[in-house]
Amino acid sequence: MGKFDFNEFVENIRGHQPVKVVPLLDYLSNELVKEIISMLTEKGVKPGEKYFFDKALAHKLGFEHVFKSMTYMTSEQPFTDTDYRPLKINGLYHGIWLALNAHDRTDREEPCVLVNGNIIYYAEKIYNYLLQMK
Repeated sequence: MGKFDFNEFVENIRGHQPVKVVPLLDYLSNELVKEIISMLTEKGVKPGEKYFFDKALAHKLGFEHVFKSMTYMTSEQPFTDTDYRPLKINGLYHGIWLALNAHDRTDREEPCVLVNGNIIYYAEKIYNYLLQMK
């Protein structure tokens, strides 16, 4: 994936030129996934292990009511046992699964590709959460 030129993107909007938001979301998602996984590995969390959020900090950052824990996977091959298409970064496939803090008390795992607006919002919060947990 090439570099996303944010200034060009903004200038195109201001100049009423066609723009594509998907490359911006792809760029942001790749950066967030790389950094979130890097911070998890620094904490000693291994692929496939659940990382449970601290409720007090998650509450402070506004996502405790949505997510209970997360799991990441890294593989040389794409994940074939899910309908989720992982991100390919530097030749490896990466995925983050968020466990919903569901009202029905189940611990449902939801694949997270961090590309739509809603998930980018939470990805930013999770990233900032991990920074504060250092």
